[in-house]
Amino acid sequence: MSSAVVAAPPSAVERQQIREQLLHDAGGLNYDQIEHEFHSIAGRLQWPQAATLKDFRHLFSTCLENSGVPEFYRRYFMGQSPGKTPIVTYTHLNELQTQFSKALQCSLAPLLSAIAERVSQLKLANNSNADELAEA
Repeated sequence: MSSAVVAAPPSAVERQQIREQLLHDAGGLNYDQIEHEFHSIAGRLQWPQAATLKDFRHLFSTCLENSGVPEFYRRYFMGQSPGKTPIVTYTHLNELQTQFSKALQCSLAPLLSAIAERVSQLKLANNSNADELAEA
């Protein structure tokens, strides 16, 4: 008879490392990466150094409101549950693209411009790094 060796389950630290590696391999971003990108864009928009991701969330919600986006759509775009009342059951969000476009055109154009510029910079940096690796 052979006795099977049972490996010990991974520790909490090992599980977190596995999780981080899986997210990285799947193209996911961690909070530090998201915060870095936020501060890069916030700098381009000349926002105060103290600006946070939560401030951005407030800005996004306010822009949706100021653009006249109905509450149900704002809740959806903000990732919130619309609630359990009968009106939720019988109301359909069938104008998502229209409502989101309306908000983008009315209030968020400078932000979109800064994001598009940052994406272009990141693509150039990635292409440059790929070229350097190919030459090596």
